[in-house]
Amino acid sequence: MAHARSDDLWFLAPGLMHHLGNAVFAARGQLQLAALDTERAAPALQALLRAQTALGIVRHLLPGGGGPVALGACVHGLAEMLRVPLRDLGLRLVTADVPAGAVVDAAALLPAILGAVRGLANAVPQGLGAVLTLTATTDATTLALRWGLEPGPGLLPFGLDWTKLAATVRQCLPMGVELETTATADGLLMVLPTETGAETADSDANLR
Repeated sequence: MAHARSDDLWFLAPGLMHHLGNAVFAARGQLQLAALDTERAAPALQALLRAQTALGIVRHLLPGGGGPVALGACVHGLAEMLRVPLRDLGLRLVTADVPAGAVVDAAALLPAILGAVRGLANAVPQGLGAVLTLTATTDATTLALRWGLEPGPGLLPFGLDWTKLAATVRQCLPMGVELETTATADGLLMVLPTETGAETADSDANLR
């Protein structure tokens, strides 16, 4: 029964994303038009922008999703959503040095990040208070995602089998995703191509 209900929700999800996205977009537009005090309206506009980004990320994860997205907005938006389940496991996620202007394929980027986070969350004992770190760098053709693990304050370093974790993450990726995942001495390295020649409009538009 639980599986059937999950299938129902998955089938309904595109319509849900469509209606919620329209509602958030309309609310942003009306608030921008009606707000005489832009300083007071700014927190509400920022909250709606975060909601719109979150909906865009979910839409890219649904069947038929994918396409070029702005790396900075996509990584930070997904990280903000992931912090909620990770917090329940006693873990923190920190992102650093994520280039805002790079454009990548959401069909590869999102499963790569989700697979790494789920693999790391399952590998780290609960209550360790560890910090998952993600650093992103780009060049003309590729994006490199470097994952690490730092122990909580006052705790000894916790060893992980990064080679085994790299294999686990590769199994989580959808068919056809072009992604190189390798273990390093102290973490996980993922390399995927950037979208050369793709539109680099504002990050919000690239997530819709």
